[in-house]
Amino acid sequence: MYSSEDCDIIMGQDRSLADMPCSLPLETSSSDSLVSIADSSFSSISGDDAGLLTELTKLSQSGVALTGGSCCYTLQYGGEVARAGNCLFDALALALGGFESGSEVRARCVAQFRKLMQKNVLLEGIEQRIANQYAPDITCGWGVECVQEHKLLIRFGDLAQAEAAIAERTDAGLDWTNAAGTVYEELGEKVDDLASWGRYMALDGSQRDDCCVVTLQYVEEGLLSVEISEGQGSFGDDLAIEVLATQYHREIYVVQAHGGGFDEEPALFFLPHKPLTEQHDAEHLPPVFLLMKGSDWRCCGADHYDPLIAQKRMLTDGAKPYITL
Repeated sequence: MYSSEDCDIIMGQDRSLADMPCSLPLETSSSDSLVSIADSSFSSISGDDAGLLTELTKLSQSGVALTGGSCCYTLQYGGEVARAGNCLFDALALALGGFESGSEVRARCVAQFRKLMQKNVLLEGIEQRIANQYAPDITCGWGVECVQEHKLLIRFGDLAQAEAAIAERTDAGLDWTNAAGTVYEELGEKVDDLASWGRYMALDGSQRDDCCVVTLQYVEEGLLSVEISEGQGSFGDDLAIEVLATQYHREIYVVQAHGGGFDEEPALFFLPHKPLTEQHDAEHLPPVFLLMKGSDWRCCGADHYDPLIAQKRMLTDGAKPYITL
């Protein structure tokens, strides 16, 4: 139901993506902003988990080193961005120095992905990753998940037709959830391949969007709920981070923070996201760091990104970083 033509997803801007810088410094633009970032304490996100706050404080003080390097990066909390679908892109924009908006970062992600598609350089397994995440086979997988989701793209122009069809089926005795689920499955497009992922990831919740996302949630017994997301950007995922790593020519580390639970110690996991294609930069660009706070020890609920501001410093004799990656 969608054409394959790419649309200009950066509306109202005179400059093209090709004119925008491909790499941005990690340092902020002034000493005043560095002071304000330092004052943004990790305690504002740690809640009552004193153990996790201690680990995050150690991280900010000792920093992160790269294997074989002579410097490390101290990480300061860059503040919370809005808890909506654009959080990955807003957080990365700030982590990169704030020279672009989150909308620009998202647009660059989609444009880069389409460029990689056109060059046929994406690995074959990426399409299966997309299908597994957004259109999984719900006849299996219940030993791991208790709820599975399907994402569908619905054109705004089709919503009235969908509402009428749902009303017709509820009038015939079908409950609303099952009526809506069957109608949206008929009218919508699954996010299960490269092209549909690009269209999905382009949605930023603005008036430029021509469709919205419908989420069908399933439990083993059947359809559980139907959620229509209008005016909200599509959530970023691991593939989006890898595309952004390709765009910005550097690794992006997600620092996943989990508090202690069930007699376990709090822990930080450093999840690397490498560029999807080999990079040939003359200079090695520093990594970017994002914070993802897990809601429990099983790593569930970790779906919100905040920026970490990295400041480079030399490793002095005897100084040990928090971790060497």
